[in-house]
Amino acid sequence: MRAGCFSAGHSPSHGATQDRWFGTFAHPAHLQAMIPARRQVKVAIILAAVFTAFLALVAGAFPASWLKGLAERKLSAELARPVTIAALERESPFSFTPILRVKGVDIPQAKWAGPGKLASIASLRVRVAVLPAIFGRANPQVLSAGRSRSISCAMPTSA
Repeated sequence: MRAGCFSAGHSPSHGATQDRWFGTFAHPAHLQAMIPARRQVKVAIILAAVFTAFLALVAGAFPASWLKGLAERKLSAELARPVTIAALERESPFSFTPILRVKGVDIPQAKWAGPGKLASIASLRVRVAVLPAIFGRANPQVLSAGRSRSISCAMPTSA
């Protein structure tokens, strides 16, 4: 042990480090405080990376059936009619641009046109990019429509 490394009455085990080249020496207080801070930063970075990976997995495998109500509300607001969707499901279990199968879309006529449906679509295949949709910029692409049926409006007659 070198002279002057420790003050009188302190043993080398308290606040000291055994170094290969310089022997036993005491760390200054600010260096001892930085060591846990560096560890906390590393742990925070690792946790942030794990959380980001988890969010990416959730976004890629999000159950489309949870979006059925949202799709009905958005379409109803856009068309000013109560649109109903029978089912909404994913074709692939994991994708950031999933193909969704929309079944049983019914759009009623305007009240002034009388009872009936403006359109009834048996099935649609739609591709949606997940990441833009999360930020409110969904731009679905219709890939195919099966057994669509439009019903003409019955115009009221004046008496």
